[in-house]
Amino acid sequence: MLRTCCLMLCLVAGSRQLSISTFVVPNAVETGQNAELQCQFSLDASDTIAPYVKWWWTPLYVDEEERDKKQLYQRLESDVSILHSNIEYLGNDTILLTDMKYTDSGNYECEVFGITEIRMHKELIVYLNGSGPQLNISEVADGPDDDSEEDILLECEAEGVSPQPELSLTVNGKEVDNLTTHVINTSNGLYNISANVTISKEEVDGAEVRCELFYENPDVTHPPYVDTELYDPSGSDSNGLRTSWMVIVMVTIPIYLRVLL
Repeated sequence: MLRTCCLMLCLVAGSRQLSISTFVVPNAVETGQNAELQCQFSLDASDTIAPYVKWWWTPLYVDEEERDKKQLYQRLESDVSILHSNIEYLGNDTILLTDMKYTDSGNYECEVFGITEIRMHKELIVYLNGSGPQLNISEVADGPDDDSEEDILLECEAEGVSPQPELSLTVNGKEVDNLTTHVINTSNGLYNISANVTISKEEVDGAEVRCELFYENPDVTHPPYVDTELYDPSGSDSNGLRTSWMVIVMVTIPIYLRVLL
């Protein structure tokens, strides 16, 4: 009998515990865009205690000793407090982070606290393509290959990128192997990257050369960031084919400059 009573008490207590029914934090957003964070909880109807709801943020790009949680929002019943300048309250403990910077990357946590406490958290990355990929094609002295023609040096670089980037080079859609790549962390969260390779002139004559910038983190999905050029040794098409990248540059350079300022 006693065992049955204890079991019933445990079941009643469990039914009154808090649970977070909806928790939404995006994996990644582009610099300058907004991010909507949702946190909704469920509570037994017989529980008369109104829980606190709080949003916290732990920045990613700071030194370890400075990586403290910062409170962004709290609500007790109908009393809502917004504790950060770039936040809009959308109701139901949903907040909108506006005009995000790469420095807003980090861990976002919802805390619901009543008789019991429950927390959920997720990392959000704010990505920045910086200067974007910049492709350069030049002739260099013939190396140790089977022909006597000059070789071709393919170079691509990007500056002020976040998070850690990668570069790929393709010739007529075929990825070039044996790239020499250098990545420099210029400051907390910002990177410069360069990649180069020397190939025979025969491989690239009249070919479409493409450099693409992407991110090491697979959760960061984005439109293609590319610089593309048709290599014409005669010089008749010296401007190459750069339309695809120029469209992106016109949009992203103002964002990049605003972030740096």
